[in-house]
Amino acid sequence: MPTNTSTNDVPALLAWYRKNRRDLPWRRSRDPYAIWLSETMLQQTTTTAVIPYFEKFMARYPRLKDLAAADEADVLALWAGLGYYSRARNLLRAARELAQLKEFPRRYEELLSYPGFGPYTARAVSSIAFDETVGVLDGNVIRVLSRRFDLEWPWWQTKFRSELQARADAMAQGGPPSEVNQALMELGSQICTPKTPHCVLCPWLQTCEARRKKTELARPMARPRRASEIWVWRAQVLLRGSKIKLVKNSSLPFLSSHWTLPGAARKEARAPKHFSFKHSVTHHNIFVKLNVSRTLERASSAKAVAAKEKQPAKWVALRELPRHAPSSVITKALKFVQSKNGLLVFALISSAMLLSCRATVPTNPNTSTLKTQLPPPPKVAGLHQLTTVGENYRPRVSPDGSHLLFLSEKRPNHLQPQIYELDLSNQSQRRITFQDGTVYDADYAGSNDTLIYSSDTDQIKENPIYIRQALEKYRPTKSEPGKNVTAIGPRGFTGDLPLTDIYIGGRDGRNIRRLTNTAGFDGEIATRREAKGASGPRHNEAVVVSERQGFLTLSMLNTNSGSMWPLIIEKNNDEWPALSPDGKHLLWMHIIGPSESEIWMGDARAGRPQKVLGAGVIFAWPQWLPSSTEIVFASNKDTMKNLELYVARSDGTCVRRLTSDGANKSEPVFSPDGKTIYFTSDRSGSRQIYSLDYTLPVTSPVTLPASSTPLAATSGQTDPCPAPSPSVK
Repeated sequence: MPTNTSTNDVPALLAWYRKNRRDLPWRRSRDPYAIWLSETMLQQTTTTAVIPYFEKFMARYPRLKDLAAADEADVLALWAGLGYYSRARNLLRAARELAQLKEFPRRYEELLSYPGFGPYTARAVSSIAFDETVGVLDGNVIRVLSRRFDLEWPWWQTKFRSELQARADAMAQGGPPSEVNQALMELGSQICTPKTPHCVLCPWLQTCEARRKKTELARPMARPRRASEIWVWRAQVLLRGSKIKLVKNSSLPFLSSHWTLPGAARKEARAPKHFSFKHSVTHHNIFVKLNVSRTLERASSAKAVAAKEKQPAKWVALRELPRHAPSSVITKALKFVQSKNGLLVFALISSAMLLSCRATVPTNPNTSTLKTQLPPPPKVAGLHQLTTVGENYRPRVSPDGSHLLFLSEKRPNHLQPQIYELDLSNQSQRRITFQDGTVYDADYAGSNDTLIYSSDTDQIKENPIYIRQALEKYRPTKSEPGKNVTAIGPRGFTGDLPLTDIYIGGRDGRNIRRLTNTAGFDGEIATRREAKGASGPRHNEAVVVSERQGFLTLSMLNTNSGSMWPLIIEKNNDEWPALSPDGKHLLWMHIIGPSESEIWMGDARAGRPQKVLGAGVIFAWPQWLPSSTEIVFASNKDTMKNLELYVARSDGTCVRRLTSDGANKSEPVFSPDGKTIYFTSDRSGSRQIYSLDYTLPVTSPVTLPASSTPLAATSGQTDPCPAPSPSVK
């Protein structure tokens, strides 16, 4: 096993997997045929999309010999909609060869000799079906391993891919290979996702190197993309009665060996202004120009036409079209013809469209297929998406409630996180920071006009190591308003720690000064909202999370002098602090193990920690309601997978669940009037900021019934959970 592979990785991974694994249809059997079919379908296709196809395929061809005896046209018709049709052809070819054997090959080296069995598929089938001690290496596993060990490798190169394969093989030796490999893929699919990793739910939260160095979004390295090609395809829709003409493609650079529409394609330097529709296949951007005509040509003359065109051709009944030309580009063409030609060809093509739909969508509403498909995010009363461009997170509300501060990255004009502000009255946004480095957290510093934030900007400029790395790895980019930006790059660096400091300055982005120079990580920030209570921090003080001696600890920072003193002395991992509005108390998330954290509270001047909430799952991102008597937080305590929002009393009693739409939510914060919760969610597929109306009654779709259960009812308490008053007077 590689020396830098933790011996605790596999037990923690397997414990997480056995607790959280999805009930997928191909996991209910060790049949190598079913596993092979699922792995073939899952190439280039999401699990959600594959489930109905897999169930439909297994119902039609339940055994290997059934598939081996199938007609290719029927197999392709059943595959229609999955794309990459060479997978289906290789599946059929391999099935016909494997059906001649006495038993299914048990070793991956044997499977490599059959059509469609590459290194990944062969290893997946042999390990999952027969527990052969080999690791798998797909996109999910590459991402998980690259982040776990913070590997800044060009993984697509043979040398580094072999190194990753060795690490995957070592993992497979630590437990049942069938479970280890599926657990790695599940972790990458559900938790360690490309754009929005849910690190707080990860079993390797404590050992992940990329998480420690804040480089998770820069791992794995981005593979250089193959340049897209622009093609213009002038295709003919030739109709004769209830038939359509097809030709066997031998000249187009896409849809190789498919039956498709007649016509010619030409590579162009730029996209045309006028075309019927656009279609993409791998790196080909195809602009289709359709010409529709009816012909009196008889079917008997097909051979003569084929000889003239030097291309096999045939007339196919429209109702049989999905069997012969299942490609989605043909479906698009027919839809376009129908929309433009109305009744002229409606009767001819409607049957083909209907059959195409039937070939790809289950028709029985009572089957398990429909139940396993994931629906789009439900509409929720009082819920509004506030951001759309790039990825946006970490919302903070201005003291007067008029603006929302947040971090944004992966925008067209910058990749690294920068500070933005949203005017809640008109939804307009403006960018505040224009830096070469990364902003890790930001908040209002006691007033609407002052900001405090954490960034690695000065370290990039001043530290010789980072300067050298910047010269080697960063690329030039366009300048932006207010600042000439000369270079940008991946989030984080390859160093022992991401060296960050705390900065303070005007809301207009001017008069910024650095407060700290600790040669360590000073990250998450909590500030005061109101000037109440003499015992709490003043407006010239903020709580920050610092990494010292390998632990994340809470410290108080004087924003005038830059001096800092610890609030928590113990060697804990404490994150995401939140000061109460009166400044007297401090909330934070205390990490105690993989996929487990708690909410703690202490005196804002001296810590004095005590546990508020937590029992074997995630309790995270606590924030105060304006009353200082209740808190809002995110947890997976009811779902065990996704994070929902909850409110509770500040003593940990009367926990109430606010949301239940199945999308992960994090970083909730209340408006000063207590009427709105702002939070981050991946409902739309990327991290965006949402608002939720907290004044809605508990019977609305966004909430559960008002039946709360106290976690720690006090002696003699008769009504531990009265209905809360949503607004604070």
